[in-house]
Amino acid sequence: MNILDENILSEQRQLLRMRRITSRQIGDDTGRKGMPFEVLQRDRI
Repeated sequence: MNILDENILSEQRQLLRMRRITSRQIGDDTGRKGMPFEVLQRDRI
């Protein structure tokens, strides 16, 4: 699974989905916007 930064555009995320590449986006699918990467690693989404 790929974790996408909160600044990735929805069009870019859609391209990944069309290619069947699984991903989660910070703020939309997991965590919250502005969350430090270290917290994501610690919590292991």
